[in-house]
Amino acid sequence: MERALFGWDGDDVVTFAGWHEPSERWNGWACPFFDLETVRAIADATTALDGRETVLIREDGSVWLSTSSEDEPYQVETRRLADGETVFGVGAGAWVWDDVSQIMPDLGDPDEMRVIN
Repeated sequence: MERALFGWDGDDVVTFAGWHEPSERWNGWACPFFDLETVRAIADATTALDGRETVLIREDGSVWLSTSSEDEPYQVETRRLADGETVFGVGAGAWVWDDVSQIMPDLGDPDEMRVIN
């Protein structure tokens, strides 16, 4: 998996560092995965939005997504990085994620950033 910066549908104000397979797309959009620290930041950011999407982090460390279009929350896909870290596909295959690293390369190295406000 490759490191990159991701934002929602052209939003370059809030950007999250994560990992993805560049060739893996959903309707043309990126399908990123994030570490738990970044998932918490995404959860905070979605709380500030319209409330249609809610990221839930359970005590066991699992990550769930609740949407206005689903009856029940569902557990997001996880993957394991080469170093053994688990990353979570928050909105991968469901949200309109841009690979901001491709659109705005001047933002810098994703390894040096977590959240840009």
